[in-house]
Amino acid sequence: MKRIAIGTATAVIASGLAVSAIGASATTASPMVRISGNVLPSLSRLASTPANPGQQMTIGVALAHPHDAAEQALVNRMYTPGTADFGHYLTADQVAARFGVPKARTNDIVRRLRAAGLTVATPDAFGDYVSATGTVAAVERAFGVQERSYAVRGPHGMTLRFLANTTAPRVPAADHVTTVV
Repeated sequence: MKRIAIGTATAVIASGLAVSAIGASATTASPMVRISGNVLPSLSRLASTPANPGQQMTIGVALAHPHDAAEQALVNRMYTPGTADFGHYLTADQVAARFGVPKARTNDIVRRLRAAGLTVATPDAFGDYVSATGTVAAVERAFGVQERSYAVRGPHGMTLRFLANTTAPRVPAADHVTTVV
């Protein structure tokens, strides 16, 4: 039932943006935490330059499902012959109602991103993914990170250019953010 977002190299490599202005803008206080594993491995081996502060970039914030174990148990039963749930699938609305992220948590992330100066797209139906666009400077302020610009040789002599942060993102602990892409 979990969905996997596949993005461009820039979006994938930008994973790990952090949040400090986001914490300051919330209506309720929540301790800020860094998301472990949200920095690309081996970045320190690549040459980089400071990112252009005016460059536009898009980020995505993924939120943890509140009932992950129950969701996975249902999926297992739906695909196990002989169980009462075998072959009885849920609609997207039913999944969202039973296992989606509470609207208050999704709305909190939306408010925080907007307060940081980012333009926020409509969150997905499950409330577990919020996309936002803004300048590198706004993302750096919002997430308390420094973005760097990288260029590496790809297949067929192509140069792959991407932005990435060098430290893990800081996010509000209460919002249960799992990753920032």
